[in-house]
Amino acid sequence: MLNVHIVLNAKQNIDNYIIMAERITDIIESLKSSTCILPSSLREYKCDYDDDELCYIPGRFCITIPLRKKGLVFEKCIRVWRDDTIKDSLKKRYEIISNTLSKLRLPYFVNYEYCDSIVRLADGTVLSGIIMDWEADVPLEEYLTDNCVTSYDIYNISQKFYDMCKVLNEYKIAHGDLSTGNILIDRNGNLKLIDYDTLYVPGMEQNFIQTITGTPGYQHSKRTENLIAAADNDFFSQQVIYLSLLTISYKPQLRSWIDKNLIFDEKDFLNDKNFINSRAYKAITDINNDEIKDRLNELRKAVNSPLSKVHSVCDFDNRIIFMASFCGKCGNKFEESNEILFCPKCGTKREILY
Repeated sequence: MLNVHIVLNAKQNIDNYIIMAERITDIIESLKSSTCILPSSLREYKCDYDDDELCYIPGRFCITIPLRKKGLVFEKCIRVWRDDTIKDSLKKRYEIISNTLSKLRLPYFVNYEYCDSIVRLADGTVLSGIIMDWEADVPLEEYLTDNCVTSYDIYNISQKFYDMCKVLNEYKIAHGDLSTGNILIDRNGNLKLIDYDTLYVPGMEQNFIQTITGTPGYQHSKRTENLIAAADNDFFSQQVIYLSLLTISYKPQLRSWIDKNLIFDEKDFLNDKNFINSRAYKAITDINNDEIKDRLNELRKAVNSPLSKVHSVCDFDNRIIFMASFCGKCGNKFEESNEILFCPKCGTKREILY
């Protein structure tokens, strides 16, 4: 009986694969006509072709098609689900995300609009999907391994990452898959998040199950056992990324370790023994910095705690504070004391540097 089930499941998987492949072909053929893209906001946009082949990015549940309006630069993209029978719960989820992000307009997210009708196929079938801004910024992984990026640049990114986490926590938003591939750095060094398939926003409550539980090298070992989308989904990965960025800013030679992970590997989070024997743990213990040591101890606690007991990176703000040496307005040099909060010459508030 077991073998029969295996054969039937295998046949079903093959059938599903064939259906999805056919649907991609249907979408590609339909997009040759610009009238098949239904939203009025995209009427002036066109798909891109390379030797008569549509440029698109295949995904697990959908395909992403970049669009251009004028010139060579992509400005928008559409994500089209390959299954026209997408579940109502998923539609509701993406509607909530779309409405919440449009309302909040936080700088860490791209414009994101759910459309019930985005592409019409040749047979009349209408598919739903998402309209998004196309982001051509640099993934964090690529940014960190650029030889032109200095230790100060990396430290600055770590503080911007911390500030981003603080804002997301305040709004009770969780990305769900914080990793170097889903964090982009623009030309001004600002952070932008992409890939919202695991995003949690207020309004979802406990009603939405995740099919993806984040990139393993950034997640708690028990994350796969908790499939409910929630505001605390990012707490562990926040700690991993922030500590890693701080460490790399002090030991830039560790940039050679970066691939899809930063300095920790998935197996490092399985248990305490793996954690304290990891190369990352050993490299960090050599650093003479109180904040980094405290952050390492906190991450170790998180590894050995239930997922529900893991703290946000912002729950213990022990960042080392430096006061500006000179007044930003008149240039007056401050005395070597952090107790002077205002310039004695012009009264300007003294800047705090983390």
